[in-house]
Amino acid sequence: KNIGFKLNKGDVLVIAGPSASGKTTLSKLLAGLAAPTSGKVRYNGVDAYAWDKNALGQHIGYMSQEVELMDGTVAENIVRFGEQDETKLAEAIDLLGLQELINKLPHGLASQIGSDGAFLSGGQRQLIGLARAVYGAPKIVILDEPNANLDQAGEKHLQQMITKLKQQGTTFVVISHLQHIVGIADYLLVMMQGQVLRFGKPTEVMNSLQAIQMSEPNAKAVKA
Repeated sequence: KNIGFKLNKGDVLVIAGPSASGKTTLSKLLAGLAAPTSGKVRYNGVDAYAWDKNALGQHIGYMSQEVELMDGTVAENIVRFGEQDETKLAEAIDLLGLQELINKLPHGLASQIGSDGAFLSGGQRQLIGLARAVYGAPKIVILDEPNANLDQAGEKHLQQMITKLKQQGTTFVVISHLQHIVGIADYLLVMMQGQVLRFGKPTEVMNSLQAIQMSEPNAKAVKA
């Protein structure tokens, strides 16, 4: 409801807020997977939802809250079942430190993962989903709770990946409450009941929320 913001090349936006505040819906709108009931999501002035999905998909990396993988090999899932570029595949694996995981699989990159990644653990599915999202160095990457099933090492690789691609000009939108992700963000957007509660520089937003909580002792804390 009445959400508006602009991001530039290389910006990292973290979206936070309580459950059912609209974070996932917003991520789908940004990925061009849903049409807004009013207003537009635009990339370089072009309506994201109206953009041909095959053309737009080359420039956007997306991982949903429920990581969705397809029955096939690890490599096929990372390259989105398209033409396999060995250089780009190696870059995605390196970005997320996946080589050790791949080495442990029975057939490495050629290992079958089963329907929706049934043969993998939650953490393995999440890392492969992240590798798929950044395969080919897309200009915009949208991640919905990318750390939900990651251990400490996986979270470290996630942070390093965002930092490195940000330096290369990739724009990120990340739904997360992790402090270390907020720490590398350029902007923090806190949602409540489908609306923007606060938007701005992370330190300013956090200070503003703390001021609200101090002035209203009985107010519910916002998970940011």
